[in-house]
Amino acid sequence: MTNPATTSAAATSLMKPMLLWLTIQLVALAIGAAGLQLSNRRQTPPEFLAIDVLLVTQIATAALLWPMLMADWRSAVAVILSSLPFMQAAGFVSATPTSDFWPAATLTILWLTTLAVLPKPKSSPTFMSALRMAVALWSIGGALATYLHAEFSADDSTNLIGPISQVLGRLHGQTNSMHWIAVAIVLFVAIIIRVINRSVASKNKVK
Repeated sequence: MTNPATTSAAATSLMKPMLLWLTIQLVALAIGAAGLQLSNRRQTPPEFLAIDVLLVTQIATAALLWPMLMADWRSAVAVILSSLPFMQAAGFVSATPTSDFWPAATLTILWLTTLAVLPKPKSSPTFMSALRMAVALWSIGGALATYLHAEFSADDSTNLIGPISQVLGRLHGQTNSMHWIAVAIVLFVAIIIRVINRSVASKNKVK
């Protein structure tokens, strides 16, 4: 028989991260749908960038807050599933072609899944700090590195580093199979890290 106190505690722990996640997405969608001019360099109508704003917000927010947003499997499933309606709404507002929208949305979902797989704060503080830094560097730092390369490098090759750059690249028609391979590799590494972390935790309990 289910303990009412346990059920209530689980619902409370799920409500706080979900409220934060939904609020952040709602703000991002509102900014995109309102057509706020975020850059003077682009000729694209501002409202057409709604999907760009939302996906970048989802990826960056999840990268920074994943231990809280995805503290357990219930939270992870709720976060991932609740992101889909916002993606669809932003895609509709921005009139994004289906052939570009769904691959970009799938890459975003795979990134969220990767974060859900990673071990959570029960691990050692040092390990968690290093892991959080690695996640932030790969996602947000990767986007910054991609931008700096595009702006200041004499090399014309397109190097999309991290999920933000890869998702935006696919959203705007760059069909490079290496993006999918990179996402698959990162997800595989996350699975390996989780397995190793659980193995170490089990050995420590035995001791």
